[in-house]
Amino acid sequence: MGFNEASLVISQAAVNEGTTLKRLKPRARGRSIR
Repeated sequence: MGFNEASLVISQAAVNEGTTLKRLKPRARGRSIR
């Protein structure tokens, strides 16, 4: 059970990191934040 939960957290963290990096790069470059 512990391993399953850890795997889910790691998978979500990896996906979140990839999405954040991809979204932050174009946003920071095109100054769409402000």
